[in-house]
Amino acid sequence: MNENIAELTSGQRIQWVDTSKAILIWLIYYAHILEGVVYKEAFGINGNFDHGIKILNFIAFFAVPMFFFISGFVTKEIKTTFRRYFIKKFSSLMIPMYIFNLFSFVLIVVLRVFYDGLLLEDLRKFPLSKIEQILVMFANGAPSFNFPTWFLTCLFTTSILYFFVNKFAKTKLRIILSILFFSVLGYAMQPLSQSIPNFEYVIYIWFIPTSFTSLTFYLSGFLFREINFFGYIDKNFAVKMIILIISLVILLFLNNFFPLRNDPQFHEYRGGPYMNHLVFGNYFVFYIGAFAGIIASSCIAMSIRPNMLMNYVGKNTLALLFFVGIFYQFVDPSFAFIVVKYFSNISFMSFLLMSAFFAILQVGMSLPFVQKISKSVDVIKNLFYNRVDFK
Repeated sequence: MNENIAELTSGQRIQWVDTSKAILIWLIYYAHILEGVVYKEAFGINGNFDHGIKILNFIAFFAVPMFFFISGFVTKEIKTTFRRYFIKKFSSLMIPMYIFNLFSFVLIVVLRVFYDGLLLEDLRKFPLSKIEQILVMFANGAPSFNFPTWFLTCLFTTSILYFFVNKFAKTKLRIILSILFFSVLGYAMQPLSQSIPNFEYVIYIWFIPTSFTSLTFYLSGFLFREINFFGYIDKNFAVKMIILIISLVILLFLNNFFPLRNDPQFHEYRGGPYMNHLVFGNYFVFYIGAFAGIIASSCIAMSIRPNMLMNYVGKNTLALLFFVGIFYQFVDPSFAFIVVKYFSNISFMSFLLMSAFFAILQVGMSLPFVQKISKSVDVIKNLFYNRVDFK
């Protein structure tokens, strides 16, 4: 989902990484479709519809953590100054985030004008306080109009933290110690968010509280590469299948017996965990489920034969992330309303296939535009980089 995932220092792509990214970005589309169905009360419908919750639980355990894990797995050795590193990361991650959100904002305004009858005079009367709030949120790195792009802000913060941790974590033991330290620090953030007044506003300031947890996965990916974990299991089919089965069993067990909705502290949430909101439920269960899902997904990706479609999707996850937010805001609510209103009694498997097909359809509708999106973003971020990076 970022420039790190594309290459190692050798400049050669890793096949199973691209395949993993393709699977994961589809799961991200799928999860955002399910959210609309799960939160059915938004449509004034109180009927029983738990089909989406179990699947959303399953995806939420590992999909986002694995993107951070992969980013750490393919991270390059840092051989530059902090200033150059900061500018490069800001150009590669934050500039796309701002572009995606500004485009989404324009789209919202256009739709309000032409479909909701909102007149331009009403826009001129838009309260100054609201404009200030939007500007403050942008200054804090919070994606106001395309929220799935929160990942880019959090990955930026995680990368900056990694710059300093990398100075210490020069051996495998130190990497492990760093993982333990930041996992404990991340563990402390969840109770703080529940006990300190207005802490929910701090969560979205560059997603710093979340970045302690995301850095744990980032460093874990780096460690797995150092010990050549996936290189070993990729060459041993029997070991790979055993690890895959064990990981899936663990993930399915946790998904069935430790769902977030059973945690009284997060009764208002359906599905989850939600890293972006510091909602983990049982933090240890979350970690076990995340790593089980990461390992299982990696084993599956390594078992899939290379093909052009998966490679193409895997190489363009940044642009596809932009469309996740577009569909989530403008299309998914309509799909969720139709499903909940007219298909609430369909079988679990029928619902699973219906939602999966809709997610595939969304990805397919996005693909023709990803190259243009990527090229446009590259032009702007390179322009920014060249203007501020005085050599």
